[in-house]
Amino acid sequence: MEQSASLVRDLGVQPDAYIDGPFSLECVLPAQLGGRRAPYTGEERLMLAVLEDAIRCFFGDDSQARIESTIWLRERGGAGPFTFENICEVLGVEAGWLRKGLFRQRAAQDGSGERALTRFARAA
Repeated sequence: MEQSASLVRDLGVQPDAYIDGPFSLECVLPAQLGGRRAPYTGEERLMLAVLEDAIRCFFGDDSQARIESTIWLRERGGAGPFTFENICEVLGVEAGWLRKGLFRQRAAQDGSGERALTRFARAA
């Protein structure tokens, strides 16, 4: 603080409030960035691919694929590593939030509006 005070006095330089403030940081470690994580493992990439394919089918034109992806998304507590909820857990995604958002988006896309949301809410 004394050094920056002397700069202001001698040179007329204004100190940077972020550096000289009470909460100034010396450095930021990668672990402190929060949202960053290590690259996906092979298994996680496979799970991400399964989730992406299910979402494409869910919004796609193939009626059979839409039905199967809808059933997969609605299923709760199933066994096996590739259930919707297990994949979301491994990938760090809140399953209920994603499920609700996908059904809301499809209802808006289809123009079926609140009726589809009500049906989903009862099924969930």
